[in-house]
Amino acid sequence: MIRWGEEKRVKDYGHFCRLIASGPGSEKPVWIISDARRRTDVQYFEENYRHHVVKVRVVATEEARQRRGWIFTPGKFVHSFIVLVPWRT
Repeated sequence: MIRWGEEKRVKDYGHFCRLIASGPGSEKPVWIISDARRRTDVQYFEENYRHHVVKVRVVATEEARQRRGWIFTPGKFVHSFIVLVPWRT
């Protein structure tokens, strides 16, 4: 699934963003896109909705995540995380 998605993005970086921007809920005045991992995701929205984009990064400590039920699994790696947008903290 990841490979298929990456192939789509190579051909058209805005493919999935356009689906979101034209899908159910797109008529609402406020959109919250909770998982924009790629620079091209942010690029798409900034290019197409320049004056309406507000970027927010929510950071939680490992301790806070654990209180919410998150469990770190050594050796488990998700390929898509390697392209996370490099935000300043």
